[in-house]
Amino acid sequence: MNKYCLALMATTLAVPAVGYERQHGSHEHGAATMQLVIEDDVLQLQIETPAMNILGFEHAPHTAEQRSIVEQATALLNNPENVVSLPAAAQCKMTLASIESSLSEQDDEHEHDKADDHDEDHHDHDEADHDEEHHDHDEEGHDHDEEHHDDHDGEEHAHHDEAGHSDYDLDYQFKCGNIQALQQVDVKLFSHFPLLKELEVQYIVPVEAGFDQGVKHLTAAEPLFKF
Repeated sequence: MNKYCLALMATTLAVPAVGYERQHGSHEHGAATMQLVIEDDVLQLQIETPAMNILGFEHAPHTAEQRSIVEQATALLNNPENVVSLPAAAQCKMTLASIESSLSEQDDEHEHDKADDHDEDHHDHDEADHDEEHHDHDEEGHDHDEEHHDDHDGEEHAHHDEAGHSDYDLDYQFKCGNIQALQQVDVKLFSHFPLLKELEVQYIVPVEAGFDQGVKHLTAAEPLFKF
């Protein structure tokens, strides 16, 4: 994941980065966080949001409809105009858009589980070719393996349910021809993803005396961040 913002906070801007670390343990539907940093002529945004806010679900897509929802969301998020609106006078152009989601990891796990099931079916078919005495012996060992496999699956399933949240990590970078004209950011995510209700903006922006930093809370009713 892009650590540009945190690097700026910890080194270039010489301010503590601890308070700005994303709280990956906190997962609240309807809420998201944004890190906003301006340095020189570059605007960097990092957004973390539960997948529920974007998709309406947090598991790997199982149906054609769900896959279509994921594709549409990805297309929306890859267009910066659907994320934020910047003043035209600032002449900002997007130079980076990175969309990451843990849904793909869940999908990989699902495919792995299906492969395991196929191997087990093949193993059962091969066992039928053994003689009865050898088959009984194998069945006893197989039952033991099956019991161990079931216990393992139960542990994995419990772990997945306990930590089964999925997030989107969004990174955007803009290079601006007139950074002095960048005095506000209008967040458009609320318009496209109505399940998103609140956005906590952690920011560092330039001022005459150096840099200003703080936290601002935006909502669908008040999506404009001025600085």
